[in-house]
Amino acid sequence: MGIVRQFLREYGYIHRSEIPRGQRRAYAAAGMNRLSGDWLTTATSIDHDIRSGMIAVRSRARDLSQNSEFAKAYLRAVRKNVVGSEGFALQVRSVNYDNGKAVPDRVANSKLEAGFYDWECRIPPRSPARSPSGRPRRS
Repeated sequence: MGIVRQFLREYGYIHRSEIPRGQRRAYAAAGMNRLSGDWLTTATSIDHDIRSGMIAVRSRARDLSQNSEFAKAYLRAVRKNVVGSEGFALQVRSVNYDNGKAVPDRVANSKLEAGFYDWECRIPPRSPARSPSGRPRRS
C-alpha cells in the first residue's frame, strides 16, 4: 500500500479496489438497519398499489373535504390559485408608440392571435403536444 493510500485511510478514505465487490455499488436506501428493518418493501407495480388502495383513499378524501376545516381551506386555495384544465390562453398586447405614448395595436393583436390559433388547430388531435383535455399544451 502506498503512502498516499495509507494517509487517506487514516482520514476515512478507502480506495475503490479495497472495497469488496458486492458492496461497491448499492443504494443507501436499500440497506437494512434498525431504522428500516420493519419497513415493508414489496416488488409490486405502482398501478397495483393505486388500484388496491383507491377506494379507501377516495372515501377518506371525500370525508375530509366535507368534515375538515383544514381540507376545506386547502380546496378553496387550490380553486383560487391553480390554473384549470383549459390552461392558459394567449392574449397579445402589442403597442405602438405615438408621441411617446403607448397605444394598443388592435390590428396586430388580432392578427397575431388568429395566426396562433390557426397554428394551434393544426396540431394532430392525439399528438403528445396536446393535453389530456385535447387542447394543445402550453410550453
